[in-house]
Order: sequence, then C-alpha cells, then structure tokens
Amino acid sequence: MSAKEMFEELGYNQLYENKHYMFYVKDLIDTPEYEKDCIHLEFNHDNKTINKTYGDDNTVEDITLEELKAINKQIEELGWNNE
Repeated sequence: MSAKEMFEELGYNQLYENKHYMFYVKDLIDTPEYEKDCIHLEFNHDNKTINKTYGDDNTVEDITLEELKAINKQIEELGWNNE
C-alpha cells in the first residue's frame, strides 16, 4: 500500500505537491465555509521536515500511531531515509 493510500484511509487527501512541499489535508467539517476546520500535514522537501497543524491558527497537533506509519511510508517513498 502506498503512503497516499494510507493517508486516504485516515481521511486525508493530497492537496498538492511541488518541488518544495507536499500537502495532505483532512477536513473535519464537510462544508466549504468551514475550511479552517481541517488538519494539514506538510512535508517540506527542502529541509526534510514534517508539520501537522490544525485550523487557521496553525495549532500544532499530536501525531497518531497510524499517521506515523503513513508518514514513515511517505519518507520511504520520498527517499529521505536513504540520504
């Protein structure tokens, strides 16, 4: 199973990816006017860091064990563990 599939099982969708970032988002309220009520996972390709934040104020969130498994798979697919 790919990292993307693992994240999808957890309710995340890949928002976009470019040469600097990869974003996954998980909507907590399924209404467009509540876009701020979502969790963001950001993979920073430049400094090889991962951030998990909630809402507009970027409150830091804890990472669950299942998210950690998907994160580790994504790191493997990005090749970050081979550098």
